[in-house]
Amino acid sequence: MCYDAVPCRVFSCGHEKPQGQRSQVDCGSNRCRYSKNHPTGQCNNCVNTCTQWYVARVRL
Repeated sequence: MCYDAVPCRVFSCGHEKPQGQRSQVDCGSNRCRYSKNHPTGQCNNCVNTCTQWYVARVRL
């Protein structure tokens, strides 16, 4: 599944604060709605057959 990596700084108290720019990471799957390998215009039931987008935190 493709994801949007958000770098975060983690403080000693456990709180996290986003740092820097998000970067999109492509999984390369033809069953991922946001991958460059997803068949554009050829996926008739994308909501039920393909994975969707999520955000992953990257701890610094």
